[in-house]
Amino acid sequence: MPLNEGKAWTYKVFNGYATVIDEFKVHKRLSVAGVSGWQINGSLGQHRMAWSGNDLLCERTPNARFVPPLLLAVRGSEKAKRTWKGRFESQGQVWQAEGTFEQGQDKVKIAARSFQTTKTRIVLRWPGHRTELISWFAPGTGLIKQEQRTDDQLDLSLEFLSSR
Repeated sequence: MPLNEGKAWTYKVFNGYATVIDEFKVHKRLSVAGVSGWQINGSLGQHRMAWSGNDLLCERTPNARFVPPLLLAVRGSEKAKRTWKGRFESQGQVWQAEGTFEQGQDKVKIAARSFQTTKTRIVLRWPGHRTELISWFAPGTGLIKQEQRTDDQLDLSLEFLSSR
C-alpha cells in the first residue's frame, strides 16, 4: 500500500445503504503505534495507518479504534497467519476483542481488469458479535477491493476505480 502525501485512490463504495464514488487521500503524517504513519481522509471520515517494518497497521477507521493497531497486510510475504487481542472502540463503546489474520494470494477481476493480489482476511470477535474484513491489495496500487461483514451482513464494500 503506497502511503505518500497526496496519493489518492477513487473507489465505488457501498456503505450499507447506498453506493457512492469516494476519493481517499493521504493527508498528513502522524504517529501510529509509535511509528511514523499517515492520516487518510475520505467522505466517510479518517483512517490512520502505518508501515511498521513489513506490517501494515491500522489504528483507526472512521468508526473504530484498535489498541493495539490491527494488522492489515504483511509486505513481502505470500502467506501469513497471526492472532490479535486488544481493545476495540466504536460508537462510544469499548470492548475486549480477539481476532485472526490470514494472508494469501488471489486473482481478482474488477470491471475489465484482472489483478494478481495479496488477499487478507481478518476476523474479529467481541461479546455477541463477529466482523470479517476481506481485503485485496495489488502491487504498486494498494487496496483494490474490500468487503466488511458484521454478523454476516455486508455493511461496507470498496471497489477500485483509479489512483493518482
